[in-house]
Amino acid sequence: MELADASCIHAILRTLSASDILTLLCVNRKIAEYVHSSPTIPYLPRTFLVYFLLQHTFPKPSIQMDFKNSLTPPKAASVTYRHNTTAPPIPPIMPLRSFIVSLNIPVHQKFMIDLTTFPVLKRLVLTFFAEPQTFQPLNLAILSIYLQSQKQIPFLNKLRNVVAKTFIHIHCPSALDVAEINNIFHGAVIITEKLSDFSLAAKVKCLHNSIPINRKVYEVCSVPASLAFLHGNFVTQRLIEKAYVYGRMVSMPISPLSFKQLFLINLNLPKRGNITLRNVETLVVGSCDNLAGFDGLDKCPIKSFTFCKNSAMTSIKVPTTLTYLDASEWKPLTIPPLPLLRALFLKKCNTFRHITVPPGVVSLTVEECQKLKRIANLAEISLTSIELVELPVLVVTNLPTSLRKLTLNNLSTLEISLNNLNLLEEFRFAVCSNLRSIECGTNLKKVEIDCCVELSEFVCPCTLNSLSITMCSSISSIEANARNVQLSNLGGLYKLHTTALDKMVLCGLNVTPSFEDKVYQLVSLRRVTLDKIPKAKKLILDAVSIENTHIDFGVECQTIRVKNMRSLKAIKLPNTLVDFTGMSCGFSQIEIPSELTRIHLKDLPITSLKLPPSCVKLKLQKCKKLQELELPTTLTFLIMKKVPRGLLKNAFLPNVPFEVLRNYCLSDD
Repeated sequence: MELADASCIHAILRTLSASDILTLLCVNRKIAEYVHSSPTIPYLPRTFLVYFLLQHTFPKPSIQMDFKNSLTPPKAASVTYRHNTTAPPIPPIMPLRSFIVSLNIPVHQKFMIDLTTFPVLKRLVLTFFAEPQTFQPLNLAILSIYLQSQKQIPFLNKLRNVVAKTFIHIHCPSALDVAEINNIFHGAVIITEKLSDFSLAAKVKCLHNSIPINRKVYEVCSVPASLAFLHGNFVTQRLIEKAYVYGRMVSMPISPLSFKQLFLINLNLPKRGNITLRNVETLVVGSCDNLAGFDGLDKCPIKSFTFCKNSAMTSIKVPTTLTYLDASEWKPLTIPPLPLLRALFLKKCNTFRHITVPPGVVSLTVEECQKLKRIANLAEISLTSIELVELPVLVVTNLPTSLRKLTLNNLSTLEISLNNLNLLEEFRFAVCSNLRSIECGTNLKKVEIDCCVELSEFVCPCTLNSLSITMCSSISSIEANARNVQLSNLGGLYKLHTTALDKMVLCGLNVTPSFEDKVYQLVSLRRVTLDKIPKAKKLILDAVSIENTHIDFGVECQTIRVKNMRSLKAIKLPNTLVDFTGMSCGFSQIEIPSELTRIHLKDLPITSLKLPPSCVKLKLQKCKKLQELELPTTLTFLIMKKVPRGLLKNAFLPNVPFEVLRNYCLSDD
């Protein structure tokens, strides 16, 4: 039949069944476009393809959609629709448009869309690839425009009829570019990652999105030093409150730098000298060549100071107003008196032998200070958090009783007791070579122990939220109550007792665990007996070397995942099972329970598969011997990869044409 135009398709859609409409979509792109553009396309029934393309089994107040899952509008939900540039240039169907509140689309000649057909649209995102047609009048909450180059700025004239709070993204605009944009969209927020002229700092929102400094990421206005300084003066510094200055200076700055937040990173001064500061509250200085120090720093109301890798700065006078000090490769002999300091972070400060921590500090971190032998008042101040990392000569004997979080990593000398730390909630010990035993307090919630080769046992009287012990070769006994347990590579362990479990992960053990119910994940166990599996709602077996060749699971299990067990030749699943995953195993037959709803099979030698009516989701991969497959009409999700393509040829799913299944479900990848 020859179809003359879209109106003909629209006329016959009212008489077609859902199956016929799906078949029509598979004819060619032109007809698919006609179907999508119909204002009266009926709601498709709740069959397999609807849910498969929608990918949202349950209704949600707000959902995200794109071309792949846009065949059927949702019910009682708002939609955020994004059209990827790789998708066919087909707009969303008419019934869906009444639900779309946010629309993200490309602007090019092949993608034509009438935005007045979106009655609830509030947010519009446009990415320009070509000049658009003139937009009809629109009232929106937010309009975001992404320009690929400065040559596209005149295209903005086509959007003068749009009334909205406007954000325009453009890379490295000049002063003329900013003036042209403001002339078209007065009051628009211009966003860029780089400035060509720092005098524009008051007119654009300029973000340098990722400046990682000592485990923190800062967002600040970024500008090269060559643009920031003109004849030694910082240009228009009064217009912004925080600035990130980098690169090579042409001349030394003359006037003071006055910012609430100032970041000097990878800054290269033309000669060794100081920079004058005024009114700075947050100062970050890192990897600055020839920067010898700061004038006026002691007069600034500075509260936060981060200092790292500044080779030319041998000493610096720190203001007494500091509440946060983060210093790396700092070279004083002692820490100055800082009465307001609350957080102290020291790293690679190799001039320290003995230090006294300011009395107001509640959080202390010391890393890689190779010559530090003693922290004089460690047990006398009200610290709540301590982290000591790679301090080879430090001796720790007493800790403050106020401690809530403790981390000790790679300490060669450790002589402490946790018995008196009644407030301690979390501790982590790693690479503590002489740690032989641990006496736990009664308030612990989280414990991590890694690579403590002399530790012989672990006994904890309280119930933990999390317990993790790995690479402790000498540990022989573990007795602990924990909701989440992870034990790995404990070759000497012969006694393991845990209760109150929600989840267990075991890897590389020589013992059979003694545990109670709920969730277990057993990974790479060297020897384990699985004849009598305890009551479990969820059980995961991965690369487990079982002593028997078959498994009979407990009657209460609801989720089972079995992976990488070629020696497993038979499996009997419980009737209560609702979710099953089998990958790279040896069983060739599987009897599916009547209550199963989700199944994922990969790399199995099975020859036949019959699914119950309760099954709604099926994923098959690399089941190359599969010859017989019976699918229920209740399926809402189907993916098949590297399976015999003839499986679906005989229309096992009624009302769904084979062309649809072939295009959407089968893959050779």
